[in-house]
Amino acid sequence: MCAFIGYGGAQELVAADASMVVPIPSGVSDEQAAGVIIAHGTVLHSLRQRAALKPGETLVVSGATGGVGLAGIEIAKRLGARVIACASGDAKMSQLRHLGVDVVLDFETDDLKKRIKAATGGKGADVVLDLTGGPKTESLLRATSWGGRYIVVGFASGKVVIHMNDSNSAYHSDL
Repeated sequence: MCAFIGYGGAQELVAADASMVVPIPSGVSDEQAAGVIIAHGTVLHSLRQRAALKPGETLVVSGATGGVGLAGIEIAKRLGARVIACASGDAKMSQLRHLGVDVVLDFETDDLKKRIKAATGGKGADVVLDLTGGPKTESLLRATSWGGRYIVVGFASGKVVIHMNDSNSAYHSDL
């Protein structure tokens, strides 16, 4: 059996509400089950409770080939969203195309704002699921539609860097 209980779950012994417990299918290890619950639980909370992603909306996923990114693609497609996924490297980009992602962008070389705006007819993304942070944050923010939602799940780059105007003001933090 496996459960997502929120905080305090990394213990040897826990109590969980029966409604939160699910059986682990045969052939799936405890570690695999825990990984699915964390990645998919994070995405479900992010896309349904926080972003309220609706069918027909466009979601952008940065760092799309990690566990949470792949869960984001799967869940967004099941919710009826159009998915633009960002990754770097030919192998990762090919993997995303194979998964049926609507638009695949090269995180390292593409002008993300320009390409996202073009892929959405100039509107911008309805929801951005940012898993990477760092120097691409500003481009992703600027590619978000009016009234869009920007969901920060992690900063895999290790940095938060946002320059939102042409002056010298900026927000920068090492995590």
